[in-house]
Amino acid sequence: MKIKELSGKELTTIGIGGLFPVFFPESEQELFQLASKKIFVIGGGSNLVLPDKSNLKFVSLSKFKKFRLNGNSLFVQSGVKIKEILNLQIKKQFSLFEFLAGIPEVTVGGAVFQNAGAFGKETAEFIKSVRYIDSKGVLKELNDVSNFGYRISPFKSGEMIISVEFEVSPSNYVKDTIKRFVRERLDRHPSFYLKTAGSTFKNPGGYSAGFLIEKVGLKGFSIGDLKVSEKHANFLINKGRATFSDFCKIVDVIKNRVFNTFGVELELEVKIPGFKL
Repeated sequence: MKIKELSGKELTTIGIGGLFPVFFPESEQELFQLASKKIFVIGGGSNLVLPDKSNLKFVSLSKFKKFRLNGNSLFVQSGVKIKEILNLQIKKQFSLFEFLAGIPEVTVGGAVFQNAGAFGKETAEFIKSVRYIDSKGVLKELNDVSNFGYRISPFKSGEMIISVEFEVSPSNYVKDTIKRFVRERLDRHPSFYLKTAGSTFKNPGGYSAGFLIEKVGLKGFSIGDLKVSEKHANFLINKGRATFSDFCKIVDVIKNRVFNTFGVELELEVKIPGFKL
């Protein structure tokens, strides 16, 4: 299998992080060879921040790109990007991932692993089954979605999602729905061309993280080259040369300010593999 040296600038949409060897398996046999608690699967990098160094082995499943529509079921390998499925939805007129339209680079595996959601919908709602390899190298299938929750799934670091079967439904209006969600996302969130990792924090119960950050006066606040978005305060924007140190510092300021003002402890939504912040 191929191994490439890639940086956080290349691996994530926010463009932060050091240089790491990344493994690119092309078959399930090669996945079994990589199975270990010391791996972390990188999808499109859209809700991910990488540290400067890590003892983890990074794996890309970008070669796992097959998908097949069969009646009301869609079988998809984990390396397929959501935007590819959205194009298929328009062509074949079915409903599935409209609510994720406009999120850059997100993959099917990443959406399942984090139970990505928006506009009142979550990925887990449509899952029929998931084939994955656990950290011990055992091939398993998950059919029960009861352990999915708000931006969490039963899958742990070290486990590799191979493929997913989704339940789909016919829709004659899927293209219009996709356009509407993209417009809403552009109205609420920073422009797609800006370097962000999406929502930085989970919304705490009963609150909007962005609202709390805005109310403590941190819209537009910067450390180094990393800035709190003036459009939506739960987004951090890399103005060009932001570092992992900038990220850690600005997260610390936000968490402390919100806790001291509201007594609410914010929890990161973005993933930082091998690093606890």
